[in-house]
Amino acid sequence: MSVTGQLQFNSLKNYMKRAPSSVSTSMLGPNTLQFFGSWYTRDLVIPHGLPGDKVPMFRAYYEPYRDGKVFEAFQDTQYYYSTPINTYGGTEDAPTMLAFADQDNVTLRLFFTQNIYAAVSFNVHCIIYQDYGAVA
Repeated sequence: MSVTGQLQFNSLKNYMKRAPSSVSTSMLGPNTLQFFGSWYTRDLVIPHGLPGDKVPMFRAYYEPYRDGKVFEAFQDTQYYYSTPINTYGGTEDAPTMLAFADQDNVTLRLFFTQNIYAAVSFNVHCIIYQDYGAVA
């Protein structure tokens, strides 16, 4: 019996399996003035509940224009989240989302130059995988 060309996948491993903490929800727009008065932000903190001191792999998406079109959030892989996004200047039409994780939580942060969307609800989606991306 030849097994050439057959792929064997062991599903007992957690490769790309969604964690139960993955969410599709909504969050209100930016309302807290930060960064020397130049940006408003709001955070949605999602406890991922994965064991140990590992940081999970994840993907975050949102609907900035509230029209059903989904955009991927910027991921802060360099841990610069204490300052506004330095690769994107922002827009006057919709907030920008930055996503980052630590050993306990995945945080989705909406940024905008004004607080005009503070009472507006935005759909957000966060897929948290049981894979580990890094050791904290």
